[in-house]
Amino acid sequence: MVSLKLIDRIAVAAIFVTSFAVPAASFACAGGTRGEPATRLSMNDGGERRFYTTGPLGTTTCRVDVAAGGKVVADVQVLNDDVFQTISAGMPVRDVLAIIGPPSGKMRFERTKTTAWEYHYQDSWGYTADFSVIVDDAGIVVGKFRARRDA
Repeated sequence: MVSLKLIDRIAVAAIFVTSFAVPAASFACAGGTRGEPATRLSMNDGGERRFYTTGPLGTTTCRVDVAAGGKVVADVQVLNDDVFQTISAGMPVRDVLAIIGPPSGKMRFERTKTTAWEYHYQDSWGYTADFSVIVDDAGIVVGKFRARRDA
């Protein structure tokens, strides 16, 4: 009985320390301090949008929106099927960048004068997959493609 009280007190102390000692760069999406973001975008309201890429093969990208005063107002994992549905033909690449962040790689197709922006992610079934946004030389989305990776 005494040992349970001690464990409870240790657990409460750990929760207290974690709640008040977590650095400002720590967010719910990745569950820890991320360091420097892969990309920073200035927002029209004076805030900033930051993208942090983590996970095996970079399968997790967290978009963190920070208000002008430094307060985190959004923390979202953006590499998922639902967010990819919002990407459509005719969209400027600056909007794609603002929604899902920088690609993990780019592949140029000289014959069609397009470039594929590659994103690795885990699909809704838990499989490692690739999402590609195809953009033309004018910086406009002309297509998108999803495929699961071989195991």
